[in-house]
Amino acid sequence: MEIYRRLDSLPWGRASETITPGCLVIEGGGWRGLYAAGVLDALMVSDINLQTAAGVSAGALCGMGYVCGQIGWAARFDLGFRNDPDYVGRGALRREHAIMGFRYLFNDLMRIYPMDKKRFLDRKQELVAEATNLRTGKPVCFRKNEYHNIIGAIMASASVPYVSRPIMLDGDPYLDGACSEKIMYDWAKDQGFEKIVVVRTRDRAFRQESKPLSAYARVLYHRYPAFMESLDHAEERYNEICDSIQADEDAGRTFVIAPADPVDVKKFDDDLDKLGDLYFRGYNEGMALAPAVKEYVA
Repeated sequence: MEIYRRLDSLPWGRASETITPGCLVIEGGGWRGLYAAGVLDALMVSDINLQTAAGVSAGALCGMGYVCGQIGWAARFDLGFRNDPDYVGRGALRREHAIMGFRYLFNDLMRIYPMDKKRFLDRKQELVAEATNLRTGKPVCFRKNEYHNIIGAIMASASVPYVSRPIMLDGDPYLDGACSEKIMYDWAKDQGFEKIVVVRTRDRAFRQESKPLSAYARVLYHRYPAFMESLDHAEERYNEICDSIQADEDAGRTFVIAPADPVDVKKFDDDLDKLGDLYFRGYNEGMALAPAVKEYVA
């Protein structure tokens, strides 16, 4: 199985125990999440450990490594096992009826790179994962410090529609949070955080084109009309959130870390060199901005 040729050059270590008030909002985007993984590692290296991390899809997975304080941990899975079919592809589809093998990740791969469960469960830091309820079509935010099955919520948050079986949480089916809300920015503002740092996985200028809901989606999710409605307006909602983030950044209310140039990595890209380059791009840009982030959150 091919792995990223520079895997050993990824940073490795533990974040400090110093926690800073504020919220880190992490955009998802499949394998574009490696940019966010790089940024989060740079923040940890720079001793910037915000009290709350809120993520959607790949953003929720990256947030796990952040609240665990494990530098380089999240990226090692994606760059080391991207071409393992039980993690991504045929094996995952066969074993878990999903494009991503999350049970394989949590039960098998994490034996290779164990999670710091003690720090993950420490209530000093909060992780919030957003998933979409198929019955209501609404985003639901699951808090680590309050919800009994946060691992299941993270799996649901990153379960891609069309190619993944919904995850059942408390009797309701859930899929990717991005089906209804792709960035948890409004949630962070509603919680009253004075300091919000947003990590984008697209450049600031990027906006999505609205597309009509496909006939396949109408067949696959015909039992969930509210979910189809959310899917149909997801791009429009995303653009509104991006505009809101930009306006607040311009006004100095929010700090944004985003790729300086457009990202050409696809959602399910398998080019390991491109994926590794994207990680280091996030890491280097995060390190360059770390002093400004410290000044903002101080």
